[in-house]
Amino acid sequence: MKRVLFFLFFGLIWGVSSSFANQERPFFSGEASLLAQMGKYRSLSANQSFSPDEPESPVLEPGEKKKVSTLKAVGLSVLVPGTGHWYLGRRDRARLFFGMEAAGWASFAAFLWFSNQRESDYRNFAVARAGVDPAGKDEQFWRSLTFYENRDEYNRIGRVTNLDNPFYPENAFYNWQWDSPDSRNRYRNLRNSSKTAHRRAIFTLALLGVERLVAAADAYRLSKKMNAKASTGELEVFFEPSGSGGRLVFSHTF
Repeated sequence: MKRVLFFLFFGLIWGVSSSFANQERPFFSGEASLLAQMGKYRSLSANQSFSPDEPESPVLEPGEKKKVSTLKAVGLSVLVPGTGHWYLGRRDRARLFFGMEAAGWASFAAFLWFSNQRESDYRNFAVARAGVDPAGKDEQFWRSLTFYENRDEYNRIGRVTNLDNPFYPENAFYNWQWDSPDSRNRYRNLRNSSKTAHRRAIFTLALLGVERLVAAADAYRLSKKMNAKASTGELEVFFEPSGSGGRLVFSHTF
């Protein structure tokens, strides 16, 4: 009789404990679901409201790196060298190209200004020392003043050596006469100085174009390298929370 009562008592205890165990499973399952929903809430910004019907905003996975636009980096570098590197986050190289760009445009402006000043000087000098009427004169006329003492010498000798040279009529409009050989030499030096500065201005402008090609090529190389790193990745170590507490993850994307 005692054995029967013992087995009945043990069966009752087992049945009650099994009933409690079956009732607790939905509670823990619901708690895991709640934790998952809370994780979704945390992925949103503080100013956004969560709605089950609205798609979630894209969130970078742990260890994932943002890629950059190669086209944008190259285009910015062509427009203004340095801006493409600034976009890529390479501020050191961006400042270098900014400095080169500023120096290049400053040099171009300085050479062009000096050329124009010397052009004004040699024309005024020819008016004062050779009696030139500067109105309506082309480049060939100003060039002829550097080689010939007066108009008659030019018409007599200058056109013989080159038949393409124009003939200057014998009137006051095309007349000139240097007061001394030294004055003509001084005029030649002023004109050569003007032409040299103008050539340097054009050369500087060409260098600015080359600088854009160099900046664009370097921005292209850097953007490709950055995107390659973002795709292949490097060894990343991060903590990933879970319902059971969390885990330490070692990630490397191939």
